[in-house]
Amino acid sequence: MAQISITVDGAALKLEADQRPTHIFADNKEVVVCRVNGALKDLWTELSDGDVVESIVISSPDGLAVLRHSTAHVMAQAVQEVYANTRLGIGPPIKDGFYYDFDPVNTFNPDDLVKIESAMRKIVKEGQRFRRRVTTEADALKELAHEPYKCELIGIKGPAGEEASVEVGGSELTIYDNLGRDGNPVWSDLCRGPHLPSTKHIPAFKLMRTAAAYWRGSEKNPMLQRIYGTAWPSQDELNAYLELLAEAEKRDHRRLGTELDLFSFSDELPDDLLIVSLRAPYEMGHGGYAWYAIDLDSENNKFSDLVQARESMHKIAAAIDDLKNQYNTNLSNTFLLGFSQGAILSYALSLNFPNKIQHVIALSGYLNKELIPNDIDQKISTDYYISHGSVDQVIPVEWARNTTPFLETLKLQYEYSEYPVGHGVSPQNFFSFKKWIENRL
Repeated sequence: MAQISITVDGAALKLEADQRPTHIFADNKEVVVCRVNGALKDLWTELSDGDVVESIVISSPDGLAVLRHSTAHVMAQAVQEVYANTRLGIGPPIKDGFYYDFDPVNTFNPDDLVKIESAMRKIVKEGQRFRRRVTTEADALKELAHEPYKCELIGIKGPAGEEASVEVGGSELTIYDNLGRDGNPVWSDLCRGPHLPSTKHIPAFKLMRTAAAYWRGSEKNPMLQRIYGTAWPSQDELNAYLELLAEAEKRDHRRLGTELDLFSFSDELPDDLLIVSLRAPYEMGHGGYAWYAIDLDSENNKFSDLVQARESMHKIAAAIDDLKNQYNTNLSNTFLLGFSQGAILSYALSLNFPNKIQHVIALSGYLNKELIPNDIDQKISTDYYISHGSVDQVIPVEWARNTTPFLETLKLQYEYSEYPVGHGVSPQNFFSFKKWIENRL
């Protein structure tokens, strides 16, 4: 057989023309991917005379990215094995891990992650080879007709964006097949690559959590389910990472507050925010708390204990001042978010304490005029995000709608929206006010 001359890690080498990098680095299990003439390639890539090859070990930044992206694909394969009707989004590597977006029939729960992890371990144990296959747009659309999100990506030419670039975006359109022990494909995915030589090169991984995510990051697109995971070159490194996260949680004042029922936070909101949730003072039983009592009269009409409501409003105002002083927060950019009673009190506080807060997020509540002053300071500049369920059976949507004309008389800015839910917050609602917050940071 003809020979070719190449350079490997700076050294000249002659080898048979059918040799691949996986053969060259067979004795070094740390090498999981390579650069050929400066481009990141699979170890199964074909070589040509004059090629310059650079080994990439699994612990390097490029090696870790390929490890995590390959693990994301194994997770996607496992998801479709466990839940056959799940459609695929994208699965890029991220800092310290990876994620993959899915469109499942039912929302994932923690028990699902256990099942998916188990299926992943079987795939890893089988040692399925990742095989790169160049295809055409027409063939890919035909092959992936059952994957609408992948078909949308196929039409992208050139740069595909930071996340989608792991699927498409180069000069070629490629699909990766996972080959079983008999050499036949057992699963395939649209992907730009590169990948590990086989699933056996995934030493240690763990699925972490789920989250909602809009397809390609736009609230105009369908809401998908995202699974986050992490992967490391060894079990020891994975254990060390998990221990580090556990210690960080112990030291995090936000986490401590959650454990003490003082406050909680959402890790989906911007990291540069100090996020606090105050516990209401009145116990309702079964672990619930209220800001004030709501009772029924003899005719089953609801009425609120306005004395308690005002007392709670003043407690919240004092707590805001304490938090500002304690944590040295930005005094001119304070958000107050309230749900139901919390929304009612958020309105009241903003109008009773002019500009103590700059932004109000009022979810499933209304403006109770019995809690606001007769003479409202005209210097108030607070703006409002307001949302309500269109089928709310606790607080009628008409009550929420009456809020906006009142704000208009005060010439205050607001954004109002309704969602087809009851007395609650939909995922679309969450992402809407999250974006509203981000635009004001």
